[in-house]
Amino acid sequence: GSDALTLKDLQSYFCDYLGFGSAEVHNFFEKHRSGDKGVEFGGFRDGYATLNPYMLAQRKGEVLFRKPGSLGGQQLNLDGLEDCEVYALDKTAQVFADYCKRCVVVLGPCESSVFVRDCED
Repeated sequence: GSDALTLKDLQSYFCDYLGFGSAEVHNFFEKHRSGDKGVEFGGFRDGYATLNPYMLAQRKGEVLFRKPGSLGGQQLNLDGLEDCEVYALDKTAQVFADYCKRCVVVLGPCESSVFVRDCED
């Protein structure tokens, strides 16, 4: 058997357990897989840091979900997103959106404030 993670393995962990959206997990799988083997440990390790649930940064043309219960009322940062759709469907403490261009952002309830700075369209 292979020690590589399949797309189904990643979806089970990232989508069902951590609350990420399936499109984001599919992009992770495509970017970090080793040929037909799936995602091996090195690829998982290298890519895992890019999947911070509270910081969505430097993404282009992606659909990004945070499902109910995944943010736990913490702060959410959106930075340098372009042509993205963001669905944060959980309670947040506050939200910062900086340098985002041509994005659609849907937020659940926010305890404090939503700051939108230097964003376009």
